[in-house]
Amino acid sequence: MKDLFWLRREMIGPQVMVSIDANRYTALCQARATFVDAGAFEQRYEILLGNHLGLEQFCAEWSMRRIVEMDHRYETGARIIVEANRHVMNLLSAARAYADHVVRDFGHLALSPPFQAQAEALMREEYDRSLSYRIVCALRNYVQHRSTPVHGLSGRKSPSWADRMAVYCHKKKLIEEGKFKASVLAEMEDETDLKIVAREYMRGVSSVHIELRKRVSEQCHEARRLHEEAINEFVAAQAEPEEGTPGIGLTVCREVGGHYVDKHPILLEWDNVRLLLAKKNRFAFEL
Repeated sequence: MKDLFWLRREMIGPQVMVSIDANRYTALCQARATFVDAGAFEQRYEILLGNHLGLEQFCAEWSMRRIVEMDHRYETGARIIVEANRHVMNLLSAARAYADHVVRDFGHLALSPPFQAQAEALMREEYDRSLSYRIVCALRNYVQHRSTPVHGLSGRKSPSWADRMAVYCHKKKLIEEGKFKASVLAEMEDETDLKIVAREYMRGVSSVHIELRKRVSEQCHEARRLHEEAINEFVAAQAEPEEGTPGIGLTVCREVGGHYVDKHPILLEWDNVRLLLAKKNRFAFEL
């Protein structure tokens, strides 16, 4: 018996199902996969950006405290270093997750070259271009296997009160601990301000992210068009006008032996979140 394909609401109640062909079913399933990857792509960058914002806010707060509190106790300095390590390590973890996960996005799309190859090429170019990018990559492995990244704090000259604390990584300490990538170590100064490194790294990775977004924008737009078209067609086929959210509970499915299987939701709300994040983060990072 030939399979049938439907636009069908996944709920109890009267409805008029809409018959579609196998090609449209496949296209809608692929559109959903595009939505899933596009949403994860934007959320992953948002997590990375949020961790960097946390580091900047932490440094700004303690820059102000250094001005108004005059608290030079050893215990206070030790507590600040612990907090600085937490923020830097969170950023390094998010950076590693971004790099590892982004190459697995959009594997279902027929791109030439594949999305994975494009992402790897752009990140490799940024690695070759930016010392800060190389430092972050090396520090990720160092933190995972050897020790914490922040070795000291100090004041720094800046016209802004919010930017008067440096978070240092000492080259001597990295040498003593061992296992730090030698080629990157040779490029580093005796003291490296990890706050500046983080900014330059974010500038690079944001450029990569924006470029990758452009390369799948057509496919994301087409996925949204297919979902909008399916929702509008289903709503128009109903005997009575839709109330509330049109097409709520709508799925695309296959009918086999009277059973509805391989069901995939058809909705735009989750893609609206992706669009909001893409709009918010539409510019390359600058600081």
